[in-house]
Amino acid sequence: MMVFDLAARVWALSHSERRVLIVAWLGLAIAPMLVAFLPFRTLLQWAQRGTRRSPDRRDPEPVRIAALVEAAGRHHLMITTCLARSLLLCRLLQRRGHPARLVLGAARANGHLEAHAWVESGGRRLSPGPPDRFVPLLEGPECP
Repeated sequence: MMVFDLAARVWALSHSERRVLIVAWLGLAIAPMLVAFLPFRTLLQWAQRGTRRSPDRRDPEPVRIAALVEAAGRHHLMITTCLARSLLLCRLLQRRGHPARLVLGAARANGHLEAHAWVESGGRRLSPGPPDRFVPLLEGPECP
């Protein structure tokens, strides 16, 4: 029954939202390999470059694209990391002509260092997570 509910929710999405969701799901299938084997600089260049086009009025808004990437990550066969989701989100936003910046942050929790990645667009944080807990250590340039 849960599969049918999920399929019904996907079918209820607009065509452009379904496309973003499918691209996100496929991208998250290869993202763990990219993160494991490619240098970070290469990943950052991939996320922040690409064929940019003007935003299309039929495209989902950046907040909605972020929600679709998170949904693809939640319902994926593989475990996805915040870094993989953020890299992919940055790429999807960039390709649709929206400004996006990848941010990496760190925090101490119970004597351990924790890291988190998120995306900002137009000064607004798009990726979920505790915003005040992590101190930004690396912020990519906001492109375009």
